[in-house]
Amino acid sequence: MLKQFINKLTSYLEFSTFERRGVFFLLFILLLISGYYYYKNTKVVDVVRVDKEKLEILRSNMDKAFENKSNKAFDSKFRKSVFEESTKSTKIISSFNPNKNDIATMVNHGLPLKVAKNIVNYRNSGGKFRKVQDLNKLFTIDSLLFDKLKDHAIIDFDLNTNEEIRKDIDLEKQKTIIEINQASQEELQTIPGIGPAYAKWIAEYRQKLGGFNSLKQLLEVYKFDQEKYDQVSPYITLNEENLQRININSATKKELAKHPYITYQQANAIIAFKEQHGKYSSAKDISKIILFTKKDLNRILPYLDVN
Repeated sequence: MLKQFINKLTSYLEFSTFERRGVFFLLFILLLISGYYYYKNTKVVDVVRVDKEKLEILRSNMDKAFENKSNKAFDSKFRKSVFEESTKSTKIISSFNPNKNDIATMVNHGLPLKVAKNIVNYRNSGGKFRKVQDLNKLFTIDSLLFDKLKDHAIIDFDLNTNEEIRKDIDLEKQKTIIEINQASQEELQTIPGIGPAYAKWIAEYRQKLGGFNSLKQLLEVYKFDQEKYDQVSPYITLNEENLQRININSATKKELAKHPYITYQQANAIIAFKEQHGKYSSAKDISKIILFTKKDLNRILPYLDVN
């Protein structure tokens, strides 16, 4: 019986000639595919061999080319700067009238452009040059330049000019001094050199600060530069008692961070320090917080309180 089973199994597994050819063909295809992927995945990338001597020559040539180009550029800039400096140093300053000449005329007479602009801006803001020494009022003129200009400046002292001078002196005596922390935008506009835009920017920044602690803080106002400060400072005064101070024992993190001198991280640290150590006994206690530098403390302490 076993023999019959084996014979049946053998007959069942027998392949015809056609079937055997098909099997061999299939195996051949599989072998080709396997060989292709094996070759592809194990292929060694050819190493590019570099001639070190040739590479060194190429590198040397490139360095020389770059050096020559840099030297040419440097020589060109150097010659140009020397020429400009020599032109400046040999430029002759001729007579000019700071009360009458326009910018182009003064530049043609040897004055630097920025100085000529500064003179005209000073005149436009109501300034007069009554004597040669008045040129020292301009921030663009230092002592060395003044020594070059003083012998060439023409100051008119005719009757009309003297009359104008007397009027200017009278106006100087009658000028109104504005307290910067209490002035309205309309009052700020009465200051020579302050228009509606500057008055608005000053008032907005004053509100954010809680008042000005120093007149120099005006330089932190949008578009307010040193020239503008020099122009308006004779007409303003300051009362520090009008400052609005922040109570660091009751202020929230959001209220603290609104101040221009306190960052969000510093506000968070002030609150955290109070929660950990209890209420502040003095505003100076924030100096124990490492996030505050000496500069930070000098700026912010006038605006803090504990009551």
